[in-house]
Amino acid sequence: MASFKVKLFFKAPLRATKPISESMLVERHLEATKGRILQYLRAVKASEDEEKLRREMEKWLEGLLNVFPRKILKNDGHEIEQIAFPASWIYGVLEERAAALKIKGITRGLIKNAVEVRPYLIGLRKNGRPATIEDIVFQDDTVVSADKFGKRTALKRFEALLPPLETQTFYINVYAPAIKLEDLEKLLEFGRLGASRGQGYGAFHARITEA
Repeated sequence: MASFKVKLFFKAPLRATKPISESMLVERHLEATKGRILQYLRAVKASEDEEKLRREMEKWLEGLLNVFPRKILKNDGHEIEQIAFPASWIYGVLEERAAALKIKGITRGLIKNAVEVRPYLIGLRKNGRPATIEDIVFQDDTVVSADKFGKRTALKRFEALLPPLETQTFYINVYAPAIKLEDLEKLLEFGRLGASRGQGYGAFHARITEA
């Protein structure tokens, strides 16, 4: 196994899509969802008391609105909710770049089966400190999509973090000799994460060293 230390530095805003753009619709959506979540929790956790189930429901609802995951950090006895993104975003970049570059021997299947990214939640840092909810800005944008039914537009709201922005150091473990340091450097030479990647959002460059 080869292990690499990786850090990403963002050159463009990193975005994640809010589920519904209008706050009133969000409130209606949550009200409609509360009952279904409680019903589910009561079914799978019948032994729990009602108050505990309600607290769990509130956490679940919060998760519906918090598009970027929050990663709990301990700092001087206090807990900080650091803004993060899932490791699955890194797998997505590696697989897309492998398909585009056609590096000999490196396929999507090999990346899925022979690459491990950890930790599961990769924390974001801004100005040398953990990025928190205070660093998030909201951006409304018109998004155009096209399919067999033609072009369609929709107004979407995004959570966004603006540069200067970087990730914590994370690790990519490789369990196949076909993927070497220089290959990983090519796969992460440049890329885009998050929402609106096609418009250039989430563009980054990577720093990779052997662990």
